[in-house]
Parts: sequence; structure tokens; C-alpha cells
Amino acid sequence: QHGVMPSMNAAMNPLRAEPLWVRWVNAVVIAARYLWLWVMPVKLSADYMLGALPVIRTVWAWRVWAGAAALAVCVGLGVWGWRRGLVALTGGLVVSACTYSVVSNAVVAIQAMMAERWMYLPSVGLCVAAAVLWAEVLLDGGVKRRAAGMAMASVVLMLCGARTVTRNRDWHDSLRLWAATARAVPGSYKAQQGLGKGYLEAGDYTQAAQALERAVALYREPRALEMLGDAYMKLGKRAPARAVYSEAIARLQGQ
Repeated sequence: QHGVMPSMNAAMNPLRAEPLWVRWVNAVVIAARYLWLWVMPVKLSADYMLGALPVIRTVWAWRVWAGAAALAVCVGLGVWGWRRGLVALTGGLVVSACTYSVVSNAVVAIQAMMAERWMYLPSVGLCVAAAVLWAEVLLDGGVKRRAAGMAMASVVLMLCGARTVTRNRDWHDSLRLWAATARAVPGSYKAQQGLGKGYLEAGDYTQAAQALERAVALYREPRALEMLGDAYMKLGKRAPARAVYSEAIARLQGQ
């Protein structure tokens, strides 16, 4: 519907072409990214396929160490909770880790490197752990500590509610969604392709051509080439249109 390739391949998930140890390294990095989005859901994206995220092929990258540190903190909290008898805290973290492992690409490469919707179930465990930790640290004390805890909870709820409202506006229509996605992950071929399609449907053929040119520069997917040809035709650029139409046909025949 949005110009997405129907088959699952390395263009949808670059980790499919990588060895197991690279997938493990990136699983650590992406876990930290999920945790950051869970805490600070500011820069959200509807796509994390080819070009959206870098593939880390070394253990010495700062993202790897940052991810390892974040996971170490989670492990430390789980151990601390177990020793304090906070079974729900430890259990929540364990549930989050187990459910994340299914979509981490660490064992089996799946459809994409990352997708925010895949954190719905792991986030349940994180929310349980956070609630227990919040109650233990801020609510299990004097009146002033409880008041501070309730005030902080109110602020968090208001900020999350405001972010939900603004994010929902991005889903108003296809063009607005892909424009927001392209701003969040400008290197994503799917974001640029979706943006080009949105502009094409809106009749803004110049913007459509520019977005689709960026998309095919990242990955020469037949559907994107076809839409680029459509944009060129609307702009009266017949020769470039014939060239990309021919390439789209050749690539479809070669699949």
C-alpha cells in the first residue's frame, strides 16, 4: 500500500546479511535505543529498515559500550530487587528481557532491525519494574518524599500525554506520517519512498521527485523507480522517466 517491498530481504533488515556476532552487537545497541525511547519518546519513527539505523560491526563503538552500560544497570536493578524481596521488579525486568530477545535479531533475523511496536510487550515488564522502583524509592517514606513522588508522577503523565497527542497528529495521513518519519530517520529508503508517494498523491510532483530520487539513491527498488518515473512524467521529463521505467521493468524481471 505504501510502496513497501513484499518480500523480506536485506533491504528490509540489513542484519539478515550479517554474521551472528554482528547481530548480537546490534541487539545490545538497539536494546539501549529502545530503553532511551521508553524514557524519552521524542524522536519516533514508523520505519527502521535499510538506512534508518547504522549497522555496528565492531565492539569498540561508543554505542555498544553505552548499550552494555544500560543493560548492566538493568541487571544491577534486577539483582538489587531480588535481594530486597521486590519480586515484581525483578520479574518485570526478566519479562522485558525475554520478550525483547524474540525481536532482537540476536537468534533469528526478522523483518526489520527495529520497530517501536515490538516493544509493546517488553514495555509492560519495564512499566511494572519502574512502578515498583518508584514506590520503593519515592513513595515508601515520609510525607515529603511521597509528595515529591506523586508530583513527579503527575509531571511524567502530563508529558507523556502531550507527546501522545502530538504523535497522533503524525498519523493523520500518509504524507504527514512519512514526512515525520523522514525527519526522524532521513537515511531510511522506505521513509523517502513513502514521502515521495505522499507528495505524488498530493500533486506536488517536484517534492515527490526529490524524495524518490533520495529513495532510489539508497536502494533501487522497482516500485520507487516506477513512482519516480510517474513524477518525472508529470513534470514533463520524459527521457528520465523512460530510463527509470526501463530500469524498474528490468529489476522486476530479474527478481
